Amino acid sequence: MNDQTLIWKALADPTRRQILDILRNKPKKAGELGKTFSISREAIAKHTRVLKKANLVLDKKKGRENWYYLNVIPLEEIYDRWMRPYEKIWSSSLMKLKKQIEQSDKTMNMNFIDIEQKIYIEATREKVFKALTTDVSNWWGRPFIINEKTSPPVLQAPKQCQLCCSG
Repeated sequence: MNDQTLIWKALADPTRRQILDILRNKPKKAGELGKTFSISREAIAKHTRVLKKANLVLDKKKGRENWYYLNVIPLEEIYDRWMRPYEKIWSSSLMKLKKQIEQSDKTMNMNFIDIEQKIYIEATREKVFKALTTDVSNWWGRPFIINEKTSPPVLQAPKQCQLCCSG
Protein backbone atom coordinates (compact mmCIF):
# COMPACT_ATOMS: atom_id res chain seq x y z
CA MET A 1 0.00 0.00 0.00
CA ASN A 2 1.43 3.40 -0.92
CA ASP A 3 1.81 6.15 1.66
CA GLN A 4 -1.17 8.16 0.44
CA THR A 5 -3.44 5.12 0.65
CA LEU A 6 -2.47 4.76 4.31
CA ILE A 7 -3.18 8.45 4.86
CA TRP A 8 -6.63 8.27 3.27
CA LYS A 9 -7.50 5.16 5.29
CA ALA A 10 -6.35 6.88 8.48
CA LEU A 11 -8.39 9.99 7.68
CA ALA A 12 -11.50 7.92 6.95
CA ASP A 13 -12.26 7.40 10.64
CA PRO A 14 -13.89 10.27 12.58
CA THR A 15 -12.12 9.37 15.84
CA ARG A 16 -8.73 9.56 14.12
CA ARG A 17 -9.65 12.91 12.57
CA GLN A 18 -10.64 14.13 16.04
CA ILE A 19 -7.26 12.97 17.39
CA LEU A 20 -5.56 15.01 14.65
CA ASP A 21 -7.71 18.02 15.54
CA ILE A 22 -6.66 17.72 19.18
CA LEU A 23 -2.98 17.39 18.28
CA ARG A 24 -3.21 20.39 15.97
CA ASN A 25 -3.36 22.63 19.05
CA LYS A 26 -0.42 21.06 20.88
CA PRO A 27 1.25 17.69 21.55
CA LYS A 28 -0.49 15.44 24.07
CA LYS A 29 0.49 12.63 26.37
CA ALA A 30 -1.18 9.29 25.63
CA GLY A 31 -3.22 9.53 28.83
CA GLU A 32 -4.46 13.02 27.92
CA LEU A 33 -5.68 11.76 24.56
CA GLY A 34 -7.50 8.89 26.23
CA LYS A 35 -9.38 11.23 28.57
CA THR A 36 -10.81 13.13 25.61
CA PHE A 37 -12.77 10.14 24.31
CA SER A 38 -15.37 7.80 25.76
CA ILE A 39 -13.60 4.74 24.34
CA SER A 40 -11.03 2.45 25.92
CA ARG A 41 -7.29 3.15 26.11
CA GLU A 42 -6.79 0.13 23.85
CA ALA A 43 -9.06 1.68 21.21
CA ILE A 44 -7.14 4.97 21.41
CA ALA A 45 -3.87 3.03 21.09
CA LYS A 46 -5.23 1.27 17.99
CA HIS A 47 -6.21 4.60 16.42
CA THR A 48 -2.84 6.17 17.19
CA ARG A 49 -1.05 3.15 15.67
CA VAL A 50 -2.99 3.65 12.43
CA LEU A 51 -2.13 7.36 12.47
CA LYS A 52 1.54 6.56 13.15
CA LYS A 53 1.63 4.01 10.32
CA ALA A 54 0.27 6.72 7.99
CA ASN A 55 2.95 9.09 9.37
CA LEU A 56 0.24 11.55 10.49
CA VAL A 57 1.24 11.24 14.14
CA LEU A 58 4.71 11.04 15.62
CA ASP A 59 5.34 9.71 19.11
CA LYS A 60 8.20 10.44 21.42
CA LYS A 61 9.08 8.87 24.75
CA LYS A 62 9.87 11.38 27.50
CA GLY A 63 10.74 9.39 30.59
CA ARG A 64 7.77 7.13 31.27
CA GLU A 65 5.41 9.28 29.21
CA ASN A 66 4.55 8.77 25.58
CA TRP A 67 3.85 12.05 23.75
CA TYR A 68 2.01 12.36 20.43
CA TYR A 69 2.65 15.09 17.86
CA LEU A 70 0.79 15.98 14.69
CA ASN A 71 2.88 15.55 11.54
CA VAL A 72 1.43 17.94 8.95
CA ILE A 73 3.74 16.91 6.08
CA PRO A 74 1.53 14.03 4.81
CA LEU A 75 -1.51 16.32 4.96
CA GLU A 76 0.34 18.90 2.90
CA GLU A 77 1.26 16.20 0.38
CA ILE A 78 -2.40 15.16 0.11
CA TYR A 79 -3.36 18.80 -0.32
CA ASP A 80 -0.71 19.37 -2.98
CA ARG A 81 -1.79 16.28 -4.91
CA TRP A 82 -5.57 16.61 -4.66
CA MET A 83 -6.51 20.21 -3.91
CA ARG A 84 -3.89 22.66 -5.10
CA PRO A 85 -4.39 21.92 -8.84
CA TYR A 86 -8.05 22.88 -8.54
CA GLU A 87 -7.95 25.75 -6.09
CA LYS A 88 -7.11 28.51 -8.55
CA ILE A 89 -9.33 27.18 -11.30
CA TRP A 90 -12.48 26.48 -9.33
CA SER A 91 -12.44 27.60 -5.75
CA SER A 92 -11.17 31.12 -6.18
CA SER A 93 -13.62 31.78 -9.00
CA LEU A 94 -16.54 30.46 -7.00
CA MET A 95 -15.50 32.51 -4.00
CA LYS A 96 -15.34 35.61 -6.23
CA LEU A 97 -18.86 34.80 -7.41
CA LYS A 98 -20.08 34.39 -3.84
CA LYS A 99 -18.47 37.67 -2.78
CA GLN A 100 -19.87 39.53 -5.78
CA ILE A 101 -23.39 38.25 -5.24
CA GLU A 102 -23.42 38.84 -1.51
CA GLN A 103 -21.69 42.22 -1.52
CA SER A 104 -22.60 43.86 -4.80
CA ASP A 105 -25.50 44.80 -7.02
CA LYS A 106 -23.27 44.96 -10.13
CA THR A 107 -24.44 42.95 -13.18
CA MET A 108 -22.24 40.38 -14.94
CA ASN A 109 -21.77 38.85 -18.43
CA MET A 110 -20.93 35.16 -19.05
CA ASN A 111 -19.31 32.77 -21.61
CA PHE A 112 -20.50 29.16 -22.12
CA ILE A 113 -18.85 27.02 -19.46
CA ASP A 114 -19.81 23.53 -18.33
CA ILE A 115 -19.38 23.58 -14.55
CA GLU A 116 -20.37 21.24 -11.77
CA GLN A 117 -19.42 22.49 -8.33
CA LYS A 118 -21.29 23.22 -5.12
CA ILE A 119 -21.14 26.35 -2.99
CA TYR A 120 -23.69 27.78 -0.58
CA ILE A 121 -24.42 31.48 -1.08
CA GLU A 122 -26.63 33.52 1.22
CA ALA A 123 -28.77 35.33 -1.37
CA THR A 124 -32.04 34.98 -3.24
CA ARG A 125 -32.23 32.64 -6.23
CA GLU A 126 -32.82 35.63 -8.46
CA LYS A 127 -29.68 37.40 -7.27
CA VAL A 128 -27.57 34.26 -7.73
CA PHE A 129 -29.01 33.62 -11.20
CA LYS A 130 -28.37 37.22 -12.23
CA ALA A 131 -24.77 36.99 -11.04
CA LEU A 132 -24.26 33.71 -12.91
CA THR A 133 -25.62 35.11 -16.14
CA THR A 134 -24.10 38.61 -16.24
CA ASP A 135 -20.57 40.05 -15.81
CA VAL A 136 -18.78 36.74 -15.37
CA SER A 137 -15.35 38.34 -15.71
CA ASN A 138 -15.74 39.93 -12.26
CA TRP A 139 -15.73 36.56 -10.50
CA TRP A 140 -14.53 33.89 -12.95
CA GLY A 141 -11.24 35.29 -14.17
CA ARG A 142 -8.87 33.79 -16.75
CA PRO A 143 -9.32 32.19 -19.24
CA PHE A 144 -13.01 32.94 -19.22
CA ILE A 145 -12.93 36.73 -19.14
CA ILE A 146 -15.23 38.15 -21.76
CA ASN A 147 -13.46 40.41 -24.23
CA GLU A 148 -13.54 41.26 -27.94
CA LYS A 149 -12.32 37.72 -28.83
CA THR A 150 -15.05 35.84 -26.97
CA SER A 151 -18.67 35.28 -27.84
CA PRO A 152 -21.62 36.14 -25.60
CA PRO A 153 -22.74 33.53 -23.08
CA VAL A 154 -25.14 30.75 -24.01
CA LEU A 155 -26.96 29.30 -21.03
CA GLN A 156 -28.32 25.78 -20.99
CA ALA A 157 -30.32 24.71 -17.99
CA PRO A 158 -29.77 21.11 -16.85
CA LYS A 159 -32.70 18.72 -16.83
CA GLN A 160 -32.90 19.21 -13.08
CA CYS A 161 -31.92 22.68 -11.98
CA GLN A 162 -30.51 22.54 -8.44
CA LEU A 163 -30.30 26.32 -8.37
CA CYS A 164 -34.07 26.61 -8.48
CA CYS A 165 -34.62 23.54 -6.32
CA SER A 166 -37.70 22.59 -8.33
CA GLY A 167 -36.24 21.01 -11.48
